[in-house]
Amino acid sequence: MAGLLAAADAELGRDLARTRARVLPSARRDLVLILSGRLMRACLKMLALEWRSHEALGLRGGLDPGVDTWRERFRAYPVLAEQMGGIFLRWRTHVRELLSRLATDREALGRAMWRGRAPGALAHVDGDAGDLHAGGRAVAVLRFEDERRVVYKPKDLRITRAVLDLYSLLNGAGLPLGLHVHTVLCRRGHAWEEYVAATPCETATGAERFYLRAGMLARLMQLLEAQDLWLDNLVAHGEHPVLVDLEMVLQPRPAGRAPGTAKRAAEDFLSESVAPLGLLAAPFGLAPGLPAEDLGALTPAREFLIPRPCEPVRDALEGRHRPCRDGYTVETHTRHVPFFQEQPARASDHLEALREGYRAMHATLRANHARLPLRELARLPVRYVHRDTWTYHRILEVLTEPRVLASAKVHEKELGSILRTSEGQPRARALKAAAREEQAALRALEIPYFTCHPGDDALLGPGRQPVSARFFEGTALERLRARIEELDAFPLARHDALLRSTLASGRHEAVPPPRPLLRSGGGVPDWLAEAISIGDLLLRESFTGDGGLAWLGLRHEPHYKLRQLDVLGPDLLSGSAGVAIALAELAAASRLPRFRDAALAALAPARAALANDSDGPWTRAPDGTVEVGAFRGIGARLYALHRCAAALELPELAREARARARTLPIEQLAERASLDLVTGAPGLLLALRACGATEPARRLAKTLQVRLQHEATPVPLHVAGLPDTLSTLVLCGLQAARGAPAELPPRTPAVSSTREHRHMPGPRVAELPPRTPAVSSAREHRHMPGPGGERAKGPPDVTRALATPGLQREEAPPAERKQASSPSETETPGALLSCIALADGTAHPALPTSIRRVLRRAATASTSLEAVELALTAGRELREPSLFKEALRPGRLLVAGQRLHGRWFPDRLTADEHDLSVLSGLPALLRALLGLHQPETWTSLRLVQPAPRAP
Repeated sequence: MAGLLAAADAELGRDLARTRARVLPSARRDLVLILSGRLMRACLKMLALEWRSHEALGLRGGLDPGVDTWRERFRAYPVLAEQMGGIFLRWRTHVRELLSRLATDREALGRAMWRGRAPGALAHVDGDAGDLHAGGRAVAVLRFEDERRVVYKPKDLRITRAVLDLYSLLNGAGLPLGLHVHTVLCRRGHAWEEYVAATPCETATGAERFYLRAGMLARLMQLLEAQDLWLDNLVAHGEHPVLVDLEMVLQPRPAGRAPGTAKRAAEDFLSESVAPLGLLAAPFGLAPGLPAEDLGALTPAREFLIPRPCEPVRDALEGRHRPCRDGYTVETHTRHVPFFQEQPARASDHLEALREGYRAMHATLRANHARLPLRELARLPVRYVHRDTWTYHRILEVLTEPRVLASAKVHEKELGSILRTSEGQPRARALKAAAREEQAALRALEIPYFTCHPGDDALLGPGRQPVSARFFEGTALERLRARIEELDAFPLARHDALLRSTLASGRHEAVPPPRPLLRSGGGVPDWLAEAISIGDLLLRESFTGDGGLAWLGLRHEPHYKLRQLDVLGPDLLSGSAGVAIALAELAAASRLPRFRDAALAALAPARAALANDSDGPWTRAPDGTVEVGAFRGIGARLYALHRCAAALELPELAREARARARTLPIEQLAERASLDLVTGAPGLLLALRACGATEPARRLAKTLQVRLQHEATPVPLHVAGLPDTLSTLVLCGLQAARGAPAELPPRTPAVSSTREHRHMPGPRVAELPPRTPAVSSAREHRHMPGPGGERAKGPPDVTRALATPGLQREEAPPAERKQASSPSETETPGALLSCIALADGTAHPALPTSIRRVLRRAATASTSLEAVELALTAGRELREPSLFKEALRPGRLLVAGQRLHGRWFPDRLTADEHDLSVLSGLPALLRALLGLHQPETWTSLRLVQPAPRAP
């Protein structure tokens, strides 16, 4: 591309001769390099394909840069030729505009930023510091010959200026510490922003003050309903956390949601919490088998796996090397973290300062609510991201594939599929209008840029041209007014709990609390009374409305090591179905009508989902399989109906479960499901047997056995605390083909923020769902092809993008496991549970001994809960009544810890009320306490056992 870049440099020289801006040769070189980078991103996949072809043929010497070769490339890839021409023209417009604005605003810049001293000659330009928008425009950091810097942003930032003015008002209104107010010079269509450098704290107490201010910012941004405050948008400037991108405050909400439902009430509450900010945590899944990343602004400093697959071809072309791990680029990011004496300060170590700052900001807002500016915000444009940024980058990856560049028809077909995603949806006309704007931007290889006004419900384009009226639900300004009017009634304690749980969804570790001491000979707690207190807590935290009850909690996505604060779905693992079972069993033990009513209301979403499960469409897991298992999917919902029917003595629920089971397309589901307990067909088989659905269970077992005899047994996901996959197959009476190798499914990336990927087959644009409000760069991500180009079966969806427990290989064939039924060397609860499940009531001599060792080691709330469940399960299944008595010690530890700390799980960051996993959260604890109350009736959900007294 040397010839094109030389022509660009010559064009730039002529422009510089006509402009009044003083530009040094170093800055001129940087401006040309901006064009070089843009051109490289457009043709990288084509060049990568050519590079690999040369390698396969044994050709050496690199790629031919000659003009004739480029002509051949353009003939082979006509779309690329058009794109590169457009890139050059838009780059020229962007650079001319930047230099003209710099020359015009030079004196004003000096007055605003540097006490009247105008900047010298432009020495360096760090261009494309953000995504490309609106005709090739992008953020750039300018450095002048005297080392002064300023950030150029080609967008209207009056909303940023208004937020900083609000900082100033609050600084003088009683905040315990002042917020940093940096300078923003707003001009027509662009702005100059003070460059904020990352600097360490000057004193040891600086980190404490940093996190106190961060808590203040969290409460203020929550009031302003902000998003996109991830780590790239925060700078640790000494003891000041400085948000350097405030264009996404006062965010709108999409129209079209059903009014009056419990789910909507929970969604609205979550939308007005700290969770969507991205400030405290912004977790997302990269690929199945990889730990989820957290790009929240307060995440600890470390090496990050970013959603950019390794690009050895680009490294070779550019002569540099980027560190990689697990097929992804590794980056170290520290600008967002406060340091003192070269040591980073973690947010979890300063949790109390964070909470204190949150409360202090709330008190200041409440005391000054009448002074808060509202009217001037109504017509200031704010940015709106219709689909998250990673999704747009993924679409751009598709549009730069060689197969697309080679055919204008294919290129237009891919772009046209964006329109097709809105077909058949509510508000299709409005969505198509937005899609046409997206098409125009993506055709230019840019990220679509939408805006809106806080006081209006219309969607606007980058030039503030109307795209669609009544696109949003109400207005952001109306909601802000309502929040200000309700400051006196703000549920501070409830939102403080959400702050803790949002942190827990990221990479923050809890500080271990003091352990409670047990007095010898102490009395036995009233287990039923303790269970009732948990039941009442669940009722207080529920949201009511049409369609049953809803809860906010940490949703566990089992294909990833990821927990996401969200409205719980109708499943068992960490959903409302597990809450329903716990409340139903509490109703049976306590005979209190409120728990019976709540159990039925909590079960309603699962029953509604089952009504659609016979015909589909079915929920897909990240590996493309259909979720039908005992803890996620169809089996989980059937099993919940069965357990609730037994506990509430409602035979009609049991009949409903069996009737739903008979309508399922069993053979089709068996072929499309995985082979694990949590989401797969073996889990469905156990659920069908527990429900008494004999005929569907027989057909499923037959289909699965045929499948197992004809294919290698894949090793699916394994969730800690549950029987492993091969043990589950034995429980089902199934056996894998002997000698069949266990194969891990390919690691397929869930997201992409990259501008370059290896040229491999990828998902089509038509597969992309529209976004819902979230942190635009991190909260929602979509599936894309992996570093090696593998694709998971089935279309990608949101589930595929959130999550990550590691995929584990099992150690012995099922037959050997059943013969031994011996404890695992690691003596984890999950391994021991597998041994119990396969013991057939006759324990290996070492098994009770191993269980007792686990009971003695229990010290924290989490390990105590595991120990109680393990003892209750083993006592019943192995016919060892003495284990019931030994479960009392960890049970007493749980109660003593709650008395000491005021929380059931003080060893976790998560607030108790949001820890709703049926394996490890409040529903599990409630059931464990009921088991201690009546151990002889205990049955384990982990083993998917039939309920006692089933109708």
